[in-house]
Amino acid sequence: MWVVKSILVVFTLIFMIHSYGIDLSLDTIDQYLYGNEKIYLTYKNDTPHFYIGERQEYYLIPPYIKADDTIAPMIKKLGFKLNNSTYNIIITYKDITPPSNKVAIIFSPINGSNVENRSATIFWVVDPLKIKQSNVYAFYSFPKTGEVIAVYDDGKPAIIRVDNKIYVGCKPNEDVLANLIYLIIIRRSGVPFYYLLLVILIATISLLMTFQEALKKKFLDVISFLASLKVAILARVNIFDEEKVLSNKTRQEIYNYILENPGSHLREISKNLNKPTSTITWHLRILEKANLIKSERLGNKIIYLPVEMDIKDLPKLYLRNETQKKIFNYLLKNPAHLRKIAKDLNLNVETVRYNLKKMENVGIVETREEGNKIIYYISRSFFDKSTSSTDK
Repeated sequence: MWVVKSILVVFTLIFMIHSYGIDLSLDTIDQYLYGNEKIYLTYKNDTPHFYIGERQEYYLIPPYIKADDTIAPMIKKLGFKLNNSTYNIIITYKDITPPSNKVAIIFSPINGSNVENRSATIFWVVDPLKIKQSNVYAFYSFPKTGEVIAVYDDGKPAIIRVDNKIYVGCKPNEDVLANLIYLIIIRRSGVPFYYLLLVILIATISLLMTFQEALKKKFLDVISFLASLKVAILARVNIFDEEKVLSNKTRQEIYNYILENPGSHLREISKNLNKPTSTITWHLRILEKANLIKSERLGNKIIYLPVEMDIKDLPKLYLRNETQKKIFNYLLKNPAHLRKIAKDLNLNVETVRYNLKKMENVGIVETREEGNKIIYYISRSFFDKSTSSTDK
């Protein structure tokens, strides 16, 4: 009997190692999103990070989506899977009654809705991707019924949830769709990991108390071996080989972009590489874990740098760019608005806009409003950083 009990305990411990100790699947996380595996979710600096086999507070239910034809291309671009036969989310313009085990995202008014027809900003009350706010075109606002998911700038409900229907009063865009899909597929984990550990520990102690002294020693030797095995496995899988990490084409592309554009943030990388933010997030996490890049907070953004670069070197680096050097020298003497800078320097307006944005992102320039114009000027903090860097 004791042999059977020993085998059961050993298998339990092996299961624990497999389920909770090893982060093996980061390279194949896209395919796991649509498999039977649960993907666990945490937030780091307001950015979602996903894990396979590491129990966290939340997990993701793989989304299978049925969508109207005009919405489907956005769903594909976001990286989600469309499936008209086996689906758990319906996204449509028509009010429907979905099957009981489905959730519907409906871009349609309900009784008591008010027509808006204006450009607006919505502020997320329930915000799984930490977007905080989105610029949208508002068609209508809703009565205060059910759960309010987002509100317009005037406080009227823009998105509400009633039972298993989510009603959306604005035109669908990628931000709105992504946040709503994650709102549906994120679930709290049922049984906390520490509770499971406690149960297994109690079971192990009770089994040990039934063994003879000689068997106890053998059993403890097995436990010790398994513990050392876990350490060895963890050490093996957590040491990333640079060549292996960069063998993934998308990851190599992201890494090269950061080398060429240090100080870039998530949405900028996503836009310029034309890839969903969810995909970029996963690969950034792997690159950071492999110690190839690092993240730093700059103002209200998280930026990404090559690991060997100091954030204080960013402004100097950007001033090696001839266009930005011209703009910098101009603004030292003449704080000005966009079109004046472009005219005086004989540069294209869009070129100036692009470079000013880059300079603002890394803390070289700041803006202030004067009347109906945005005035650009050199940031005081840039001089402070330069001075402190020189002092060192």
